[in-house]
Amino acid sequence: MDNIEEGYQLLLKHLKNNSSILIIVDPDCDGYTSAALFYNYLTDILSSLYDFTLSYHIPQGKEHGLRCIMSELENEKKYDLIVLPDSSSNDYE
Repeated sequence: MDNIEEGYQLLLKHLKNNSSILIIVDPDCDGYTSAALFYNYLTDILSSLYDFTLSYHIPQGKEHGLRCIMSELENEKKYDLIVLPDSSSNDYE
């Protein structure tokens, strides 16, 4: 649970700033589960407290992490926060 407090503070900052948030889904069982839990928590619980925009991306194949959407993200700034539940350990940099 390294950096959990920093992650919480970052999410809270973006919720308070009415940010546009993107969830990138890792295309395996635990990836779908973690993304669904995060999405449902934000929409079912936090959407009544904050005004934010929430989107998700499900890769076409077995791609993992930011690589599956990097070309889209590089061309325009659509999202203020990108969350990668269950897939971000290789995308640190």
